[in-house]
Amino acid sequence: MTLKTKHQIDLYDRMQKFIRNYKKDSESRKTKEYLNTRLENFNGYWEEFKDNHKNMPPDIPESDTYFKDDLYSEVEDFYISNKSDILTYYNSRFSEKSVVKSQFTNASAAITSESASSETKLPLIRLPIFSGKYEEFASFKDLFTCMCVIHDNSSLNPCQKLYYLKTHLSHEAEQLVKNYPVTENNDDVVWAALLERHENKRVLINHELKTILFQPRIHIENVANLKSLIDNTQRCILSLKNLNLPVAHWDQILVFVIVQKLPIDCAQKWEQAQSTKLQSELSTFDTFHHISNRTISSTRSRSNFNQVYS
Repeated sequence: MTLKTKHQIDLYDRMQKFIRNYKKDSESRKTKEYLNTRLENFNGYWEEFKDNHKNMPPDIPESDTYFKDDLYSEVEDFYISNKSDILTYYNSRFSEKSVVKSQFTNASAAITSESASSETKLPLIRLPIFSGKYEEFASFKDLFTCMCVIHDNSSLNPCQKLYYLKTHLSHEAEQLVKNYPVTENNDDVVWAALLERHENKRVLINHELKTILFQPRIHIENVANLKSLIDNTQRCILSLKNLNLPVAHWDQILVFVIVQKLPIDCAQKWEQAQSTKLQSELSTFDTFHHISNRTISSTRSRSNFNQVYS
């Protein structure tokens, strides 16, 4: 462990202690000013950790505990989860007419209208933090709008809406709108900027195609790597289909691209197996997907992994 990685671990310890102390504090102490200060300090810890990670010297070995245990991902999840908890608590107490309470008004009314005797209770919905990943924006946008947090909630003024939106952004999405101050006139402007960036059809198509084409090649024959390759490709295909691209006619292209990502031995055995078929019996991506799923379900050893493609 180097001094740099040890500093990161110490910083993570301070973040954990920070949250423990926050949870111990009484309700009466958690005023608006207190929560805003706490959140600002917590964000500061994360920004320091993130900057340190970006500037990590390249000579630190991958065997270092910091990289071996993927501490960055663990801290990122910890930060996002606890930031969301603090924001949810803040809005449940201080937003006009209580944002958290209003989330469930329409849902409860719908349940009542369907069955007056129903006692079903919806679980608390945790508001997501949007990091700027294109594949996550549709879900983020729908959840925000359906919960009446953005433009359909008349109980919130534009400044409150914009504040609530900006505190649920991180990484690239946060950087995109960080220069817009929280003012009444910027509510629609910031939302439009997010829509323009993440609902641009050309950019979305390019993003999904790049994901398919530039996935890393599998060098070690194991099921986890194969599953990641197939799952990522399938997700991209569904996204492109939703964007009205003719993916149903891309079978040979997709199979060719994915086979190039397989270990060399497996790719060769796949090609040998295909050469025994009639020219009219070209394999579709669904066929490849089916074989891969069979592999994932039944394979746990290197030898079996290789045999399935032969």
